[in-house]
Amino acid sequence: MTRRARVFYFVVLSAIAAALLLVVFVISSKQDHPISISGKLLPAAAFIASCLLCISLTVYPNWARNLVSRSPRSLAETNPNANSRKYRGHHPDCVSFQSHRISLGSRVFCAGCLGLTSGAAVSLPLMIVYAAFDANLPRQTSAAFIVAGLGAVSMAFVEATLGRRRPVLHLFVNSIMIVGFFLLVTGMLVATGNGAAGLLVVSFSFLWIDTRIQLSRWRHSLVCDECPEGCKMY
Repeated sequence: MTRRARVFYFVVLSAIAAALLLVVFVISSKQDHPISISGKLLPAAAFIASCLLCISLTVYPNWARNLVSRSPRSLAETNPNANSRKYRGHHPDCVSFQSHRISLGSRVFCAGCLGLTSGAAVSLPLMIVYAAFDANLPRQTSAAFIVAGLGAVSMAFVEATLGRRRPVLHLFVNSIMIVGFFLLVTGMLVATGNGAAGLLVVSFSFLWIDTRIQLSRWRHSLVCDECPEGCKMY
């Protein structure tokens, strides 16, 4: 499967997942469905574990890279000219990828990964507070949360495909994406009163993260194609 076909495949799956959530929301939101603290525990625990996993993968991406890999081999693995390149902030250390990195003091980070980590760090305590909160949110709140959550995910997809990348904007959009996941989980729990709906959102969040990664890798390959250097890391 070509990289473009792979991207199209993931985008279609992500759209189907979003449509399914909207159908469940519309069907369930016609009546009040209060949910107890015990009903929140499983989806909240799954979300918190996912945030911790996100933080670990963005800070230390290599620990799981050899376990599961559904992506095609990068050109860096087969191109001997790529051996001269090193990585800084999860990207090749060339000028073409300068806008994909962000510097904090003397350290260089991947802007996207730092954004995901920041969003997970914000969303994790928010989920803990919500899970421990005994009162139920108004039903109208769920609609606002669903719209905002899907909007955040869509914004991350669009921004990942932009040719001109601004590191600070990239960081912000990726952090908002994780907060959007929190809003979607919370919104579905409020709308349905069913922990299974929250778990469904958590499972879909992995698909949406993977789709964003595929979009970024597609953009990286275009950057490499336009570059006159021969290393071709993607």
